[in-house]
Amino acid sequence: AVLSHAALFLGCLSCICLVLAHRNNRWIQPLPAKRMTAFIVEEVRSGFAAVPLIIVVNLAFNMAYNAMNNAFPSQACQMNTMLGGSQLNGAFFTLADAI
Repeated sequence: AVLSHAALFLGCLSCICLVLAHRNNRWIQPLPAKRMTAFIVEEVRSGFAAVPLIIVVNLAFNMAYNAMNNAFPSQACQMNTMLGGSQLNGAFFTLADAI
């Protein structure tokens, strides 16, 4: 239980740090003239500006998806899943995830 709480704390802390670091990307400096690339600094800043949205959307989707994957097979144990005289396992219904 202690490791689970530590992992939750560190995961939340890392997400918060990433979101806060990329809300304002002025800390990204242009390269020196001798190391110039095809990208300008504004393109790099705008690319990293998407990081907070990606993290928030990913967390929201995965929390709902994992809750579904835990609750639905448990509920399937209470359902009448008889098919052709035999009962289907509750995990059978997770096959639709591959579609």
